[in-house]
Amino acid sequence: MKACGVRILALFFLVMCQVNFIQAPASSDYEIMPTPEAPPASRKLDKSQRDALKTLIKNLESKQERQLLINDLRTLAKAEDQLAQDRPSSGLGLSTISNGLHSMTSKIIEFFDEVQHALERLSKYMKNEELRSSILTTGYWILGIIITAIGIDIGLKSLHMPLRHLFVMNARKEHLSHKRLIINVGIFESLIIVCLFVIMLTGLSFVDSASTPGLILELTIVNLVFYLVVLHVLRTLFYYKQKLVTVFYLNKDTGKLIYRFLRFITAITILGMSMGETVTMIDGSPVFYAAIIKTMLLIQCIVASIFVVRVKDRVRLWLLSENEDKEETGLSSKAAKTWHVWVLVYLFVFGLTIYFQTINNMKEVVVSFGATAFLVAIAYLLVLKMPVMSYGMMDKVVTSFPHMASRHRFYGIFTSLILGVFIIITALYGAFKIWDLETVDFLFSDGVKPVFTTLLNIFFIAVIGVFVWEANEYLIQQIFKNEVMAHKNRARRQRLATMMPLVQIIARGFILGIFVIMAFSELKLDVTPLLAGLGVIGIAFSFGSQSLVKDFITGIFILIEDTMNVGDIVQIDTQKGTVETLSLRTVKLRDTAGDLHTIPFSTINRVTNMTKNFSYYVVELLLPFEQDMEPVIEAIKEVGQQIHEDADFKNYILGDVEIMGLDRFADYGVVMMARIKTVPDKHRWVVGREFNLRIQKLFNERNIEFSTTTQKIFLTSESEKQAS
Repeated sequence: MKACGVRILALFFLVMCQVNFIQAPASSDYEIMPTPEAPPASRKLDKSQRDALKTLIKNLESKQERQLLINDLRTLAKAEDQLAQDRPSSGLGLSTISNGLHSMTSKIIEFFDEVQHALERLSKYMKNEELRSSILTTGYWILGIIITAIGIDIGLKSLHMPLRHLFVMNARKEHLSHKRLIINVGIFESLIIVCLFVIMLTGLSFVDSASTPGLILELTIVNLVFYLVVLHVLRTLFYYKQKLVTVFYLNKDTGKLIYRFLRFITAITILGMSMGETVTMIDGSPVFYAAIIKTMLLIQCIVASIFVVRVKDRVRLWLLSENEDKEETGLSSKAAKTWHVWVLVYLFVFGLTIYFQTINNMKEVVVSFGATAFLVAIAYLLVLKMPVMSYGMMDKVVTSFPHMASRHRFYGIFTSLILGVFIIITALYGAFKIWDLETVDFLFSDGVKPVFTTLLNIFFIAVIGVFVWEANEYLIQQIFKNEVMAHKNRARRQRLATMMPLVQIIARGFILGIFVIMAFSELKLDVTPLLAGLGVIGIAFSFGSQSLVKDFITGIFILIEDTMNVGDIVQIDTQKGTVETLSLRTVKLRDTAGDLHTIPFSTINRVTNMTKNFSYYVVELLLPFEQDMEPVIEAIKEVGQQIHEDADFKNYILGDVEIMGLDRFADYGVVMMARIKTVPDKHRWVVGREFNLRIQKLFNERNIEFSTTTQKIFLTSESEKQAS
């Protein structure tokens, strides 16, 4: 790619020469400012006037001082307008629309007057034999140079096919790479263009370069060589007919479209700049210079818009080619589908700006357009990649702070949106400053600046509030987590787990209230009447929703009295389950079937906590009436001792099995009752099931039977029935 880099460097040098070659006079577009008359020689300025004039010149040279002067003049103009409004109207003033139409009509009339004056000057030139001969000679030279350039360009095109075969065959023999092949072709074509430039400059030596025709010929040669260099670079990069000697392998239709578009833009640019500079050299009116440059730029905007519309689908597929596995509803895919809208809007705004902007020379326009395009491209790429960057940053944050996992998506969208808006605003501000538009001054005026300051302060308050909110969540969770790990008492751990949501709710409300009050203060709102109004609304709300108030009051007493905690197994009225969540208003129970029940505190009449401090598993054995109880008691004690010594169950048992004796007589036997003291959680059922399994196994070994339901049936004969 070395030759390609050299060609691009040469292209950049020619562009700078081309831009610096333009020395158009300052103009005010379609307004011809009269030349100020020189003061009479008899009039002299005193020292104070000379000092004031020097100060004025110094202020006009500094952009900041010039802006201050403009602001002062605007203030004087506003004061004058105010005085004019206070005066009685004469009835002869024109409306704003009439003034605008009058100004536009005046500019059109002035333009056609300049055309008339230009035609008159041209007619005078053509009547002068010497000038007419010079113009015709210059025209012949220009025509000859253009024909020579066209012939050389056609020759270069015709040489491409044999050159390609020649270099390809040579590359195959010498095993040259694609990169080396491009370098060889580029060096050969560059030598041809250099030779053309030398030949043209040699021919130019026969013409007086100090005269206007000589300058025009020099300008023509530079522009033609510049055009050929650009075409050479475009062929090297995109030419669709020679894929073996091009840098980028593009589809034939795409390469053809890009090459022809860039070739047309280059041609219209060189043509417009040449015409504008020619008008300047022959002392033409600045109106013509501005009209030529603006027409050239508007044509380029129109052609560029057509090009964008034609390639929008191809660019969209190229942008999405690396994200085929991702969802097409993401922000990046939406931006890829709407990129052309951004470009079209930019071209439209650029066209309007060029139409209303004062053009003094082409260098400012080229630099401004390039800087703005670069700024918009960077902003677009940043906005395009912002969702990926935001989600990647949030992934790292969530890794360090797991409590934010539930809000990961929200913060990702919020961060990408805020950063995207910031990038767009920054790009617009930079574009306004590049084009020196007064819109930026309006945004920072005394009437608009306080609004932006207030909105910016509220935004920073919201951002700080989010950081404080998340820091509060993290600190509360860490403090309670450390406390829970430090206490071995299960009841204490459950108590902490129950109180943590309550502390979080109170802290959230406090933080939200503080930052809302700060936001209201930025809006210059008196918070005192608002708080009083909220108090009245709260009283009315409490009367209208008594059940809700009852929920909160009952919930506070349940939490204070430690009636139940998270993890307890309770029975609320008729509903049994494990407490999963406790809030100030409701309790949520999970039953054995997995169903979640939400019960408001105001509906609770009775709470039975089955896991408070300790629990008992009650064993009831139904035995036959004739069963001897001594072997049964021995078996119960033996099984209880086995479980108590088992390593898998001993941590859940708080004491030996307690035999309560013969509890009652049932219809089909007697009930022997015993109980085992366990820890206050679900493990008492684990211990009970293991006890039942082992007692059943031991009864089978010792032939101890459980009571079963029996039924006696008496059969009688037919004679007994008759006797009865």
